[in-house]
Amino acid sequence: MARSDITGVLFDALSLAMQAKAGSIDPQDIDEVQACTEQVLTSSHPVTLAINDFATQYQLHAHDYARVTELGDELLRIVELHAMPDAVDAGRSDIYG
Repeated sequence: MARSDITGVLFDALSLAMQAKAGSIDPQDIDEVQACTEQVLTSSHPVTLAINDFATQYQLHAHDYARVTELGDELLRIVELHAMPDAVDAGRSDIYG
C-alpha cells in the first residue's frame, strides 16, 4: 500500500474499504494508510477524516463483522465522492446558474 499522492491515498482507502466489506482486513494496512494520508493530505481533508474515523471505529468494533462491513461501506462512499473529478465546465454560469 502507501502511495505518495492523492490518487494513491484514494486507492489505498478503497482497498481498506473493500477489505472491510470482505471481512479480511489487516490492522497493519490501516496504520500504513493513515501514515501515508497524513503525509499527503491535510488533517482537515475529508478523506483524512474518514480514514481516521474508520481506524478508530475499527478498533472499537473489530470483532463485529456487520459493523466492520458498514465501516467499509461508509469509507467507500467517501472515496467515491472524492475520486470523481470536477466537471470541466463547472464554472459556466450559463449552464449551472
